[in-house]
Amino acid sequence: MSKTAYIKTAYYFSVNKVADSMEVTILAILAPAIRCEWDLASWEEALITTVMCSLQRRRSFFISLTCLTFLLYLKK
Repeated sequence: MSKTAYIKTAYYFSVNKVADSMEVTILAILAPAIRCEWDLASWEEALITTVMCSLQRRRSFFISLTCLTFLLYLKK
């Protein structure tokens, strides 16, 4: 397996981590603003945060699975 394949896989993993970090930061900044703008109750704001975190975990799992499948494909 070439060194380029490992670099590509590491790149995809790191892009995934950067996207996760940006998502959490944006959620932390925008959640209070959305709460004021849309006149949400605290449980509704918590629901938005919960849904975003669950989607983030699901996306991370599938991106990790894709990267590992790519590595196994290159190993053949």
